[in-house]
Amino acid sequence: MSSGRANPPPLKIAPIIVVGIPPGAMTLAILILFKTDIEKDLGLSATLATVALIAAPLIHAAVIMPVASLGDRLGRRKLFAVALLLGILGGAICFSAQSPALFIIGRLITGLGEGGVVALALPLLVSAEPPERLGDAIGGWVATVAGSTIGLLLISGMWIGNSLGWQPAFLVVPAINVVLLVILKLTVEETAKIRKKGNPLAMVVLGVGMTALVLGFTLIGEYYANPLLWILLLVCLAAFPYWYFLENRSDNPTFPVYLLRRPFFILASLGSSLWLVAVSFYYLSIADLFQEIYGLSPAELTFWIVPMFAIGIATSLFVGKLLNSGGKPGVLIVVGLILSMVGFAITLAAGAELNFFVFVPATILLGAGPHVIAPAVMQVFVLEAPPKSLGPVTSWHDITGQFGISLGIAGLSLILVAFDPVPLSGGSATPSPAQVSGYLTAYHDVALFAFAILFVGALASVFCIRWGRRELASERPCPHDLRQDICAACAATE
Repeated sequence: MSSGRANPPPLKIAPIIVVGIPPGAMTLAILILFKTDIEKDLGLSATLATVALIAAPLIHAAVIMPVASLGDRLGRRKLFAVALLLGILGGAICFSAQSPALFIIGRLITGLGEGGVVALALPLLVSAEPPERLGDAIGGWVATVAGSTIGLLLISGMWIGNSLGWQPAFLVVPAINVVLLVILKLTVEETAKIRKKGNPLAMVVLGVGMTALVLGFTLIGEYYANPLLWILLLVCLAAFPYWYFLENRSDNPTFPVYLLRRPFFILASLGSSLWLVAVSFYYLSIADLFQEIYGLSPAELTFWIVPMFAIGIATSLFVGKLLNSGGKPGVLIVVGLILSMVGFAITLAAGAELNFFVFVPATILLGAGPHVIAPAVMQVFVLEAPPKSLGPVTSWHDITGQFGISLGIAGLSLILVAFDPVPLSGGSATPSPAQVSGYLTAYHDVALFAFAILFVGALASVFCIRWGRRELASERPCPHDLRQDICAACAATE
């Protein structure tokens, strides 16, 4: 007997694979894993090492929304292919670099490709998959990101990097991008072009603000006493209100800024920032701590962090199913924040004497928490997006994510400056008791700071949910009600 409810169409696997293998996560992971070796081989000073680390995120941050908007107008598949080609070129330059300058140029080109891939991934996925399977598609995408990160970390860290050195590890992403280009060409159709002028001046202002944000927050630990840094941060603070003003007054806005006044959009923005605060704090501090203090090789460190991504695969798929069956993204965001808080609480409870295996539960929870949050916030951004602004609105997850990563790096660097008065010398000597004590204290305070941020974020998220429910109590419910709100598709038919 028929139940009267048609089975949803199947997911298309190829688009999930194409958009789910993120070059940004992989190249950053490779850079962190081989940080000590790269600094030594290229003769990078502390300042140049920082520049190499942030070069790609700087360009990435500047191009996110402009590329997403261009994808709507010119075709997302075409620009996605260009972004993959830039990733190939950037990785090849990093592989062949014999000087700091050439390596940093490679990182800049890589960042341009990364920004394009991330900006176009979600709208390309949404346009390729059946709307009835949105939750499954997003969950599968986030799971593929986690799975590909595991696989390529193992290949780069435990095989290529361990036996051949860091240079060949930078060829992994170009090799994968070649395969993705072929899959993209054969299986993913070009998207319809949207006629929309947009607001170029607002995009320039946003790009300046994002670049100032990433650069200022990343360098704050080392240059907090330099007046130029604070001028940079003031530029950042001025750019975002001016961008909002330009978009709000424009007859052809690129981004519909009224969304920034909606409680569920604010909730998703909080979640998108905070899960990356947690990941960046934990991932960067673990990489620094266990390589410098415990002397782990990149291969050993890779094996240690695999559980974080492994649990993320299962969690993302499960959350995608929940979203498709009516799960509330707001509730899932709060649950993810709580899981992440518990993970950091375990590191706090462990005290100053760190045991390698004590932190396995923390790693698992910090793998699960962010991967509960990520699909939920993506779902909200997609459902909130007006049809003609799908690219810019869905790229907002990366705008807020860059803020989270920058905040994590800034907090970590400030704490290390405060509690590591005797810096280590690139792992070339056995750390002294004073150095060990400084690093252990810093690691403990990183966990405390991250716990406090997540706690405040969880309270703010609960407030946004209550605020949104009060505002919507008198409005008609949306038939696609996955977050107790009226989606853009329904609002357009009013």
